[in-house]
Order: sequence, then C-alpha cells, then structure tokens
Amino acid sequence: MLFGHTPDRSIRANHHPIFKEIWDSCAYELRQKGFDTEVYFVPGGVGVKILNDDYPSIAKIAHLPISEFDFSLVSDPIFEHLEFFSLRGLKLSKSSKMNFSRLSAFSLRRVHADFSTAKDLYALSTQPLEELSLCQTNLRDLAFLSDLELSAFFASNNPIESIHQLNCRKLKVLDLFKCPVSDISSLAHSPIEELNISGTKASDLSSLSGKPLKKLEMRATQVDDLSYLADCPLEVLHLPGSPVTSITPLSYLPIREINLIGLSINDLEPLCTMPIEQLSISPETLSNEQFDLLREVKPKHLIGPGDPPEQTPTVFFEKYGNEK
Repeated sequence: MLFGHTPDRSIRANHHPIFKEIWDSCAYELRQKGFDTEVYFVPGGVGVKILNDDYPSIAKIAHLPISEFDFSLVSDPIFEHLEFFSLRGLKLSKSSKMNFSRLSAFSLRRVHADFSTAKDLYALSTQPLEELSLCQTNLRDLAFLSDLELSAFFASNNPIESIHQLNCRKLKVLDLFKCPVSDISSLAHSPIEELNISGTKASDLSSLSGKPLKKLEMRATQVDDLSYLADCPLEVLHLPGSPVTSITPLSYLPIREINLIGLSINDLEPLCTMPIEQLSISPETLSNEQFDLLREVKPKHLIGPGDPPEQTPTVFFEKYGNEK
C-alpha cells in the first residue's frame, strides 16, 4: 500500500485465472451495452471504472454483479439507478456534486470523495466504512468519524489540526500530508502500518514505538529523533526536509527503501545493516569517506536529486564520482 492513493485493493483477473471467465463476461457485456470501462475484482463482486463522460444509463447493466463504481474520470457523473446495485464501494470525481445523504440506502465499505464540496459529511457516519478518502475537502472536524472503525483514512491537504476524534482502534493506513496536525499521540492505540505526516507540524514519534509500522513518509516535519522507530518493522522511510542527522536507531531494520535527499547524516554505517534496494541521497552532503561507504551498501538503485528512480549504483558513481 502506498499513499496518494494507496492501496488499490482490486484484484485483476489476470492475477487470478479462476475468475477470468467472470471478468471476460462482465467486460464483454459492458462493451455490448456501450460502456468504455475497466473491470476489476473487489471482495463480493466486480468493480467498474467508467472511462469517459458519455456513457449509457447504468440501469442497462443492473444484472451484473457490480459492487463498486469508480467515477473518478467522469466530470459530471449521473447517479440515477445506483440503487439497482448492492454497492460496497464508490469513488467520485473531483467535480461530483453528490450529497452523502443519498448513500443512505447502501452499506458501503469504501468511499473516495476527494475534492468533494458536500456539506453533509455526517451522513457518512451511518455507513460501515473501512476505507475513506476525503483529500482536499476543507475538512476540519473529525467528530463524525468517532464511531467508525476505519482501517484506512486519507485526509491530505485539509486544515485538520487534531486527530483526537478519529477512532484509531483498527486504523492501519493514515495520510495526513500537509495537514497542520502537531499531535499524533492518538496513534498509540492503533495497529498503524502506513503513515504519511509529511508537511505536518508533528515533532514527536513516541506514539509509534513498537507499532507494526512498515511505511513512514515524514518529509518536511519537525521530527529529529528516530529512536522510537527502532522496534518497528519499517520497510520504507522518506525523510527529506526533516532535521534528522542520525539514522543509528534504524540499524538492522528491514528497510528496503530510504530517502535521505538533502539531509546531512553524521554516520551512514547503519545503511550497511539494512537490506536496501533503493537509496536516495544527496552526493553534495557526503564526505569522501561516506561516498566510498555507499559502495558497501550495494542497493539495486542509487539515486541523487532529480535522478531517474531506476538509476543503478554504477551510473551514480560515474555521475558524481568526479565531484569527490
């Protein structure tokens, strides 16, 4: 799972041959009815992503086992006849004007409504939601979520100052990118696995100690102490723009991807204890000794600022070696 949008839980037919006949049947039927779509599997049925604005009435496909609609590419979705489906998921477009109270007839597990201007967010509290995305919706108050046991919540680019009202008991994924949150102590009661606090006011990671955290994005934060991550099974860590100078607490963690662009790290030896596959680092911040040490790390990809993500260590050393 990744942020921005993280986790796509859909199951493609070519990954599960046993379902290929169902996938082929649905895709064929949709084409015959004049729909331009992508079909994917979700728990309980199939999901359908509509690819253009000019699509027929969805009443024509009410007989198909569709449990999720993705209208993210449709500028002005038509929501008539949604009640014909036993929907468990709905993804709206940036320009959608739907009021959430219209969803009361459904039992939705997944809703993505980024950029929504709806004023009746409280209506979502009646849904058995597990995954909710409300990025850039001018969201401030999370009280309506207090009784929901979300496993994933995406709330980037909102003026949220506190997450104390967020029910974190089952929360595994949280995206607070560019939210003015300073206190993440509520996560002490969560099974958090993926967290994005980039661009927040967070400065203390103590609530993450011992958590099953696998991915942490903390670009441009006030965090300077990584010691609370020492017992986390971290695999991905992005630190650009932070005041971190020591990665010693990360020694021997299962980190396979780490981004240290722009940071002046006093000791890079801990990198040699990690199974790193991708390392991003600024050559100009390295001493000659540190530059040579990178040869011992042996990642598959070694990247400087602006370099392509697939760059090999050989290219990195050829490109920046003469500068040392």
